[in-house]
Amino acid sequence: MYNQKRKLTKNFKYKTVDLSNDYNSALELSKCLTELWRKKTKTTIKILNKQNQLGKDWVKYGLPEWQAIWHPRGIKIKYNQKQKTIFLSIEKKL
Repeated sequence: MYNQKRKLTKNFKYKTVDLSNDYNSALELSKCLTELWRKKTKTTIKILNKQNQLGKDWVKYGLPEWQAIWHPRGIKIKYNQKQKTIFLSIEKKL
């Protein structure tokens, strides 16, 4: 009881942002991207897209364009289809 081993796993706590249901969902996404780019924090931002505010067409056609724009600035954008979320993180430069 007293000499228990502790697990060496980390619990990831992402900063989560929920997109609004109106036309400003892409604007909120761009605000998160610029905030991450300015602060250069190592934390990952998780953007919830539960009610398909951005839509399937945006994920198919718009997301690769956004990735191409933000990749030279050092920001990595991933879309998880199962969770319907977008993850924003800073890329490590070697």
